[in-house]
Amino acid sequence: MLGLNERIVVVTGGASGIGRAVTLRLAREGCTVAIFDLDEEGAQRTKVMCGEKAASVFVYHVDISDYMQVERATADFEEKAGPVDFLANVAGWDLAKPFLESDVELWRKIIAINLYGPLNVQHVIAKGMAQRKFGRIVNVASDAGRVGSSGEAVYSACKGGIASFSKTLARELAKSGVQVNVVCPGPTDTPLFRSFADQKLADALKQVEGASSIVAMDDNNVYGVRDPYGVRPLVLGKLGENEFVLASETCALDIINAEFIRDVEAGEMIIINKKG
Repeated sequence: MLGLNERIVVVTGGASGIGRAVTLRLAREGCTVAIFDLDEEGAQRTKVMCGEKAASVFVYHVDISDYMQVERATADFEEKAGPVDFLANVAGWDLAKPFLESDVELWRKIIAINLYGPLNVQHVIAKGMAQRKFGRIVNVASDAGRVGSSGEAVYSACKGGIASFSKTLARELAKSGVQVNVVCPGPTDTPLFRSFADQKLADALKQVEGASSIVAMDDNNVYGVRDPYGVRPLVLGKLGENEFVLASETCALDIINAEFIRDVEAGEMIIINKKG
């Protein structure tokens, strides 16, 4: 892909799901990638999956809700690989539960990972980008932050906040040559989504309108058919009468194409959930 070779990239949440798919694609395109993730074993598995490109992937055991950990990992990576060009904030976590049945401790954990985490990473990395007058940041929010999602009230609040934050940061950094955008995937075949499968709330999650494709993904492979320049993916299956689930590879390519290559207006919200 034009413009990706030899870029220096940080991907949060690269141990699984969308973050893994993003990492695999970036490595394949010639990028040097740092994975920031609490799941070090999963991140190492992603590195191995990069095959001959594995040497260009660095794994950091990082809790993105801890500012100091983000600072240390970023400093170490930049010392080894060079200044960060691109940042993909993909890491996220949730536990589906009706709001009135949840508690403050659960709220704090969800907010720490899904809101403070991306803020920490951008505060550390975007400073250097602004000084160098170049950078590309993509924040992965969620359609839940745009239209809401039953059982995910606090998660939806965080993702809605990330969308607004991204638009604001895009305005603040525009004159510094740093582009910030936000991608809002619909339901996606990831470990997080599959963790809801045995919960009653999974049925509610399936009511989101639209979506694109379902593609099987396991620890060793990401399967899918996808045009690299934005044609909608082949629909291979569905969960309900009208509900399709996005493949991680689908989201990865949308993120990479829309955020790092295509000339989009800063602060744009890209929705990845419509069929067709």
